[in-house]
Order: sequence, then structure tokens, then C-alpha cells
Amino acid sequence: MPAGNLIPSFTMHFLSSNLLLMLFSAVFFLSKRILKNQVSQRIQYNLWFLFLALLTMPFIPLNTSYQGIFNGWIGKLFDFTMHSSSSPAVPSSPVTGSGALNWAEDFSVSVSNHASSLIWYAVCAVWVLGILGMLFLLIRSSLRLRALKKSALPLQNRAVRLVYRQCLRDIGCKRNIPIYSTAFLKSPVAAGLINPRIYVPIHMISDFNDSRSGKKALRYILLHELGHCRHFDSLINFLMNAACTLYWFNPIIWYAVKEMRSDREIACDTFVLNLLDENDYTDYGRTLIHFADKVPAAPFSSAAGIGGSLKQIQKRIVNIASYNGYSRHVRIKGICTYLLAAALVLGCAPALSLNAQADDIYQISSNKTVAYEDLSTYFSGYDGTFVLYDISSDSWNIYNRKTAEKRVSPDSTFKIYSGLFGLDAGSVSNSSSFIEWDHTQYPFEAWNKDQNLDSALKNSVNWYFQELDRRTGVKEISRYINEIGYGNRDLSGGLDEFWLESSLKISPVEQAELLARLFSDAWDFTEQNVQAVKNALLISDMGNIRLYGKTGTGSIEGNDINGWFIGCTEAEGSNYAFAVNIQGDKNADGKTASQIALTILRDKGIIY
Repeated sequence: MPAGNLIPSFTMHFLSSNLLLMLFSAVFFLSKRILKNQVSQRIQYNLWFLFLALLTMPFIPLNTSYQGIFNGWIGKLFDFTMHSSSSPAVPSSPVTGSGALNWAEDFSVSVSNHASSLIWYAVCAVWVLGILGMLFLLIRSSLRLRALKKSALPLQNRAVRLVYRQCLRDIGCKRNIPIYSTAFLKSPVAAGLINPRIYVPIHMISDFNDSRSGKKALRYILLHELGHCRHFDSLINFLMNAACTLYWFNPIIWYAVKEMRSDREIACDTFVLNLLDENDYTDYGRTLIHFADKVPAAPFSSAAGIGGSLKQIQKRIVNIASYNGYSRHVRIKGICTYLLAAALVLGCAPALSLNAQADDIYQISSNKTVAYEDLSTYFSGYDGTFVLYDISSDSWNIYNRKTAEKRVSPDSTFKIYSGLFGLDAGSVSNSSSFIEWDHTQYPFEAWNKDQNLDSALKNSVNWYFQELDRRTGVKEISRYINEIGYGNRDLSGGLDEFWLESSLKISPVEQAELLARLFSDAWDFTEQNVQAVKNALLISDMGNIRLYGKTGTGSIEGNDINGWFIGCTEAEGSNYAFAVNIQGDKNADGKTASQIALTILRDKGIIY
């Protein structure tokens, strides 16, 4: 993909990923509600980690193809879908003979849409500005926490330190977690990504009395904060803040993070309850209400405290009142649920991936006889591939396997199959494939007249095949491409545009395979219809060798970036299918691809 289109493409992909995330979120929230009373609070909280993992997927390249429908919707919304058309091109040494006629004409158009591109750049700029704004708030919070660390002093109160050491033993913590006192807090918090610390307000220490109830209350608070440290909740806070920063515009993500914080506090409460006697649950609830009232939530974005909103406190009190422990059966059920949820997340991940809107890969079968050769001298300045399939011996010659297996837009090479499908569906007939020109003026004189299948293929007339596809219908076209296995089978780019640098993609290897099947009558199409398409593709009849071919050019913003030449040769005892594809930022067109292909075929002695 040209560098100039990376930002618009990524922005469109990221927005489409957010549509999918909303769908997954709805399913996730519903599932959590159903499982509310079936698994432990800790498992319910841990399920959110899977949700955070999903949020990373739009930035990770995984090969896939089934996000195209969302990209299509987003692209249509801003009319960003990039168009191209192409036509047969001139080889360096023109092939002559029966059937050559107009194939040497090169008709290529590009619908340049700078305004749409600017919209995507603007959308990306707004997103980045929002991220910068969120980072400013996070940095300000971090500076406040840093000031707190500088002003805080190691806890000196001996009685409180004794209670704290006992709490460390109660939770089985072998490492030292420092505890500090500060005058700048109203409620205790735990903070620190790598080396966590606990900060308690001085007023809480000064109000501490050595009575049994005072020690119990202090113990509850310290156990709660140690629970945050034990489960690395400061680090989880960092991940939640990162999610809110990247998805600052998405209210679903903000809601999810808020619910995650609530579940985290409930899980931490449950952790403390597991350490207490049942008779202490009520006292713990009273302590929670008392200290939670001091401050609505942790005062720093990276800290975890005992406070929360009124609604969160109500949920926590209900959890404490109803808590009676969890049986072994519930724990096993929770583990199984988590593993199942993790498998579902992994299954959804490719749909959100950075490569979900990009080209996928078609791997040639390992049981094929393939010879890889170096033909780089023919492709100077281009990332290209040459694929040659010997139909008679069922063997392959391939240059540049990576590009040969990479799916890209077929552009005008799809017109071969558009014509075949239209004939088979009865959209036009073999005897009457005529479609009347609607008098729209096109930049090529050959397009500005009535067409039949033969003239439309030879002159690569876009409007003819767009009208033919409309008559055939998307449902029928979808059925056909599934039957023959055409590329990624994605028509989401729109009936007039799916093959024009849009959703439909195919690899050069697949192009050669499909042509071999077409010319071998391997499908259930009538012989007359197949022959009509072959006749329109005939470039040269040299007596004992017939050459068939079709070019394609993908043009974006005035630059030719995707060039095709595919075809077949027929000779007594030796039939070949071939495909050449070239990629570049400019001048990568069907004309150049045909020059490369014909030169290689001549040098191999397949044509002359």
C-alpha cells in the first residue's frame, strides 16, 4: 500500500474495529450478567483482562479477511473507498495474429478523492489530539503522585506497624511492601507499578486507638490495600488508563473500565472476606462505608484505594452482605468459564487485527510440485511475482513466493468472471450480450458506445461490467465466487466497486489456478459460455500456439500501484496458466505487467 494511504487506511480500520468492539462488548456484558451468580467475584474481575486484551488487537497484525464488511460500511460513510479500472495493455513487442484487435489499448482511470482523504487525516488528527489531552491528564496525576511520594514519611507508629506486619503474614506476603504516612490524603491508597507502596493519611493514624475495634478497623483497611498490591492492581490501573487514552472517544470503553474498577474493588473485598471470620463481615462493611465516605475514589489515576462512587459502594455492601464463601465446585466452574472465554477472545481477535482490512495470504498446497526461481532481473523497480502453472504436468514455477501468495485487488482481471457469471445467470446471452450505452461521457472513446461481451472485455469497459453485475445481483455473484473459490470472496466494497482496489482480493497463485480450471472446463459452466469468454480473451493465434490474457491496473489518487497480467497459452501437448503481479507507489500497471510476462514467456520458449 502506498505510504500516503497508510493513515487513512489505518483510521478507517480503527473505526471499523470499534464497531466490532461495541458488538463484542454487548455480548461480553450480557455474558457477565448471566454468570454473575455462577462464578466467584475474582473470576468475574479477571474476565476483564480478556476484554483489555481485545482492545490491543486493532494494533496487532494478524492475517484475516472477515472484517471487510465493517471497513466497507466505514468507507462508504466517508466515500473513501478508492476506485480503479484497467484494461489490456501494450507489450513491449506487440503480439500479432487473429484476435489481437484492441487488446493493446490501455484504458485506466483513477477516481481521485483528495477531499475524502483529508477527512480521514482530520479524523486521525482529532484522535491524536484526544490522546494528547488524555496523556496530559495522566502526566498531571503522575506528578501529583510523585509529589506525594516525596512528602510521605515511613510509618513510625509502632502499634500500627505491628498490625501491618500481622496483615502481611495473614496474606502470606514474603516481600516487604513499604507503608508511608502522609498529610495529603483522606483515604488510604496503594500505588506503584513495580514496587508498590501503601500510603495512609496521618489523620487515620492519629485517630487510631489501641482498642479491639480500632485494631480491627485498621486491619480491614490494611488488608484491603495489601490485596490491591497482591494482585498488582496499580499495574492494571495503568492498562485501564491506556485503554481510556487510546479509546477516549468510545463511551463503551469508558463504561467497561468503570465496571472493571467496580469489579476490582468487589474482588478485593472478597479477598479480605476470605481472611476474616464470618462474624467480622458486618464490621468490615461498616469500615468500608466509613472510609469510602472520605473520598469518592482514588485521587490518582494509577492508584487503587478503598473508596468509590455511591453506586459502587452499594454494590460492594450487597456483596459483603450476601457473601458465604465459594465451594470447590464454583471454583472449578470459574476456571472452565475463564478458559472458554479466553478461547472465544482468541477466536474474535483476528477480526480486530491491524491486518483485518489488509491483504490476506493464500498458501500454495505443500503437495504441489513447485520450482522457485530467481527472475528478479525482469522486475527492476517493482515488488512483483511470476507464477506459471504447467497444466499438463501439474507443476509450478514461481518467482517471489511471498508476493505470489499475497492477495490483492483483482481490478479488471475480475471482468473475466463477471462475464462468465453474467452469461450463466442469463443476465446476457451468448447470442445477445449487447448492453446499450447510456450516453455518459467517459474519458475513452472506446467506452462511449454500445458494447457486447467481446468488445467490453477487449476494451475493458467498466460501465458494461458494472451494469452486468447489477443484473446478475450480489447474491448470485456471491454464490458463484464461493463455488469457484475466488480469493477472499469479500463483496462488502459494494456491487460496483468490490473488485476496484476494494474488498475483493486474490493472489497470483489463485489467479493461475482458476484460469487453469476455466480453460480445462473443470466447472459446471456450459461449453458455449466458457468459449465466449475465451474468445474475448484471445490475444494472439500463432497457428500452433494461442495466447489468451487480461490485464488489470489498480490506480489510487492518480498513481498506478497494482498491475496485473494473467492468461493462458494453448499448444499441442502443453498448456500453461500464468499470472504476473507488480506492486509499487506509481507506474505499476497492466501495461508493465504484460511486458514482463510476455518477455518471460518468450525467454522460456512458451510463446514466440
